[in-house]
Amino acid sequence: MQLIQVFCHPRLIREHSSLLAYYRNIAALSQKAVKYLVAVDVKKSELDEENKYPLAEDKALVLSRLFNEKRYDQFVQEVF
Repeated sequence: MQLIQVFCHPRLIREHSSLLAYYRNIAALSQKAVKYLVAVDVKKSELDEENKYPLAEDKALVLSRLFNEKRYDQFVQEVF
């Protein structure tokens, strides 16, 4: 398994916003939880397969940090 399959990079979700749902789901977060935790509504971006509405750089960074933090915590719990 490659790291990109587990951990989210801000540039990747800016260029392919439809991957937001993938990373959000492996972090086990609902759209509502994401909006509550980081004040970013991902619903519109997740449905944007043609990337007509790319995420702002700051939002992509905040989202990737959230997804990676949640995924890291899950990984640590599985290992230990």
